[in-house]
Amino acid sequence: MARQDMKTKRNIVKELTEKINKSKKRIDLLKSALDKKEEERKLEHKARKAEMDFDDDAGHIDEIIDEEELNMLREMKDLKRDYRENFQTLKNHKQEIEGL
Repeated sequence: MARQDMKTKRNIVKELTEKINKSKKRIDLLKSALDKKEEERKLEHKARKAEMDFDDDAGHIDEIIDEEELNMLREMKDLKRDYRENFQTLKNHKQEIEGL
């Protein structure tokens, strides 16, 4: 019976490891895309600010993220949560395997 438990747990560890790796790759891709969008937004903000320097009556320009960036941030948050949960589950299963 212990042999079957060990095999089952190893399969679970393998599946969790694959999920974690996929999540990490997606997180890295999203991070890169978000960094690019943020850089573009900063450049745009600088350009607007330069234009405003000629107009003394101009007010403060707020930086606003677009819907795409908001969706990426939400996805990143969900992926990170799933990553942490899966990593903790993986850690627990590895400890159980060591105990068998």
